[in-house]
Amino acid sequence: MTVRSIGFIGVGTLAKAMILGLRRRWPELEVQLSPRSERLSSELAAGDQKIHRWTTNAEVVAASEVVFVTVRPPQLQEALSGTRFRPDQLVLSCLAGISIAEIKERCAPAEVARVLPIPAIERCEGPIVLCPPDARARALFDGLGDIVDVPDEAALAAIWPCSAFMSPYFALQAALIGWTAEQGVEHPAAATYVRSLLKALATTSALTELADLDRLIEEHETPGGLNNRIRLQLEKAGWFAAVGDALAMTSRLRGAELTNQAKP
Repeated sequence: MTVRSIGFIGVGTLAKAMILGLRRRWPELEVQLSPRSERLSSELAAGDQKIHRWTTNAEVVAASEVVFVTVRPPQLQEALSGTRFRPDQLVLSCLAGISIAEIKERCAPAEVARVLPIPAIERCEGPIVLCPPDARARALFDGLGDIVDVPDEAALAAIWPCSAFMSPYFALQAALIGWTAEQGVEHPAAATYVRSLLKALATTSALTELADLDRLIEEHETPGGLNNRIRLQLEKAGWFAAVGDALAMTSRLRGAELTNQAKP
């Protein structure tokens, strides 16, 4: 891996996870941080001599070969004000709803790509979507998860919404644990069972060949059995169709819309 110094404009939860994962993977990598958020950037810099906190975003850009843009979309213009990029730099945008063309306009003459990891990257796990495929980005993320190359933003718009099923997943977990506890099972026992169940199912999926994924449904139910009955009831209630509706809604959101509070 030839990249020696990377920078982050915006240090939030996802940026922190990327930084910790990247530092674990590349012990000699230097990391430059913007001053916001003050708490996270200060904590990271205090705990690692290879992580440096600067007073301005312009200093972060000047010291970096690869620059991650990880601010919220409405903060983009202010965050990049006064920065000067070089032709040899790569800018990796983690901003949903902001196109490559918009980032290029603000970061010229640097090269630009979009990247979509999830917080599990801190443990070197999970998908890392790159659009378009980029050799430097691939080398940087090698070993940090499953790299998924997509050729254009149309494909990215189709895959990106799936990352919005992280909190719904945990809401499902909470519902399963909660219902079981309400039936009289001690909460620790209910939580252990549900978490172990979901982990085992995820592992089964990961170990199954792509061509056989659809068979997992029939392999995990019998006609008239509990799994079959619950799946059919949820199907009748429109539960699975609602997944597609939610993904379609998310894919239509752009820029500042993603920061507005959703109505239930």
